[in-house]
Amino acid sequence: MRLGICTDLENIQGVAAAGFDYIEPKAYAIAALSDEEFDALLTASKTFPIPVEAVNFFYPTDMKVVGNAADEEEVFSYIRKVVPRLLKLGVKMITVGGSGSRKIPE
Repeated sequence: MRLGICTDLENIQGVAAAGFDYIEPKAYAIAALSDEEFDALLTASKTFPIPVEAVNFFYPTDMKVVGNAADEEEVFSYIRKVVPRLLKLGVKMITVGGSGSRKIPE
């Protein structure tokens, strides 16, 4: 059995020291990085003590993906940006999470 933990990437050293096999950060935090910040993260990831195998909170909670407030172009633009980044980091599993993005009015 392999154990991962959902936490921010800044905690990766402690997560590895605690014995976890991988870290699971928020996808939307990776998407929010500038290109320069992501390039620095990608470079740093080569020295991470454990891999980034999974991510959670795929969509930002303020991005609506269902209902009348959903903006299809915004959603697909976001996907086109974040998925290649996640693949470059070695992510193998995405947890959608972010119930705010899926919530619709009564």
